[in-house]
Amino acid sequence: MTAGAATVEIDAAGLHVAPTFVDAHLHIEYTMLTPGELARLTVPRGTVCVLTDPDCMANVAGTAGMDVMRSYFKRAFHVELPVLDGLVQPDVDRDVLKIAVVDRHHGDGLTGVGFVRGFTLRSGAVAISTNCTNANVVAVGTSDADLVAAVRALRELGGGFVAVADGAVLAAVPLPVGGLMSDAPFEQTRDALAAAQDAAVALGCGIRSPYLVLSFVGLAVVPDLGLTELGLVDAVAQRFTDVVLDLRETGVTCRCPSHGYPVHALMDPSTADGGLGQRAP
Repeated sequence: MTAGAATVEIDAAGLHVAPTFVDAHLHIEYTMLTPGELARLTVPRGTVCVLTDPDCMANVAGTAGMDVMRSYFKRAFHVELPVLDGLVQPDVDRDVLKIAVVDRHHGDGLTGVGFVRGFTLRSGAVAISTNCTNANVVAVGTSDADLVAAVRALRELGGGFVAVADGAVLAAVPLPVGGLMSDAPFEQTRDALAAAQDAAVALGCGIRSPYLVLSFVGLAVVPDLGLTELGLVDAVAQRFTDVVLDLRETGVTCRCPSHGYPVHALMDPSTADGGLGQRAP
């Protein structure tokens, strides 16, 4: 190759050479550009990837972005669940699944447990190691056994995304760099993610991007609730709150900030179907 007049030679001895730049935090909407126009301006200058917040997705990605944005807000709900051997069980028929956030940085097994709606799994579990904001493990599933299997699969994988059922790994996306990034060619990671999405669908999941959505379920600064390895957090009051509510003569203590939420029907005796036809955002 012949050096041109504009060629600049740099002594890179002792330096790390990065062929491209990844912008790890960009609000696309603030640029006032469409994603295509932003790419046209930045790619020739070396930026090949940008990571955006969910609000940006909603503004620039249309309905697909709105799906992710809706999942960013976790509506509180309350429901009476079965108890077996002193342990509260999920209710798959009403789309009430168990969720766990597991600390993966200190080796102490610290785990916060709660219940979530919207993932619509009929069997198995899915799990990630990309929880916002502390990159802990998050798993959601239809049974304790499936949750344990998913977390163990992530440990063996070295981090990433997994879908499991009956103790078997159905699909996996390895993210060995800190449990957050892949070191494989992008085509390989793309194909693995597509297979993992298909596996989630096969388990009954109706969310378009379940692994991305699961990354934000535990976020404790976005209303109404967030789940951390320390427990359930009231995002508005910024204090811990109990997962299990007290039963009183007048019924269950309401968790809803507003009875206007469709999920309130889960415990409203005046609702004929008990809210079975409703799905939480």
